[in-house]
Amino acid sequence: MTEDEANSDDLKEMPHNVVNIGDYRIERTKSGYDGIAIGKDCPHRSLVMDDNGHTCTCDDCKKQVSAYWALGMLITQYRREYEKLHRMQALQRKRETKTLRLKASQAIETAWRRRGTVPTCPHCDRGIFPSDTFGAVGKALELAEREKSPPKKWSGAATAEVVKITEQAIHD
Repeated sequence: MTEDEANSDDLKEMPHNVVNIGDYRIERTKSGYDGIAIGKDCPHRSLVMDDNGHTCTCDDCKKQVSAYWALGMLITQYRREYEKLHRMQALQRKRETKTLRLKASQAIETAWRRRGTVPTCPHCDRGIFPSDTFGAVGKALELAEREKSPPKKWSGAATAEVVKITEQAIHD
């Protein structure tokens, strides 16, 4: 299993009433915690657990809350943080894809900015100038064509690098 697969397994979609923490699973039959405690004066975000009396007390307002309520609050907060992490990972994957395309564009731009050379077409080995017009072909059609007849050896290390980055951007 690759690291990416392991990371994607960590953040699988969970039903809204189930929380998995390691080997522990907590399923809630009815959600009663809405973020505000019974008195609505204090959200009870700073709890103190007394191991001797087995009680939970809010450190802010000094009121005792039930252990069930405290567990419900923890489950709700865990769910919020879990979903936040899931959104952030999706955003990061989107940014990485965008960065890859930007890198391919920058590599081509760098090749065109060289003074004495221009990048060459990997198929016909002719120079490509920025002023040349580009057509378009469907990705599926081009990939099928490339599988039939692999392209010739690239005529330069820089060109091969540009083509490699461009092909990665196409596949994504």
